Amino acid sequence: MPRPNSKDTPQFKGRHVEDFIKEIEELACNVNVAEALLPNWALHYSTDKVKSTLCYLPAFKSGKDWDAAKETLCNLYQSKDIKRHFNEKDLHSFCKKSDARDHFKSRTEVDTYVHKFT
Repeated sequence: MPRPNSKDTPQFKGRHVEDFIKEIEELACNVNVAEALLPNWALHYSTDKVKSTLCYLPAFKSGKDWDAAKETLCNLYQSKDIKRHFNEKDLHSFCKKSDARDHFKSRTEVDTYVHKFT
C-alpha cells in the first residue's frame, strides 16, 4: 500500500466515508493486501483527529475485522455526508434575508451568496 500522506493516496478527514472505503478496498485489491489488514490501513490514511477517535474503538483496536471497521466508519461518519434538503419556505426565508443586505460589489460576494444556500 502507498505511504500515507504521499501523492495520490486517500486521506480520510471524516467526510465522504463511502468513497474512502471504496478507495481503500481498490488499493488493497491492486496490491494484494489481505482484507484483515485494512482496519490498520484505514487508520494510517486518516487524519490525526479521525485517528484519535477510531484507534480506541473495538473494530480498530483489534484491527482484523474489515467488515466491523467499515460498519464503525459508516456509523460514525456517514451522517456528515447527507445533503441537506431545502424546501420552498427555506428559499423564501433565505431570499428575504439576502434581499435586506447591500447589493453585490464583487464576484467573490456572489460566490459567497451562492455557497450559503447550496
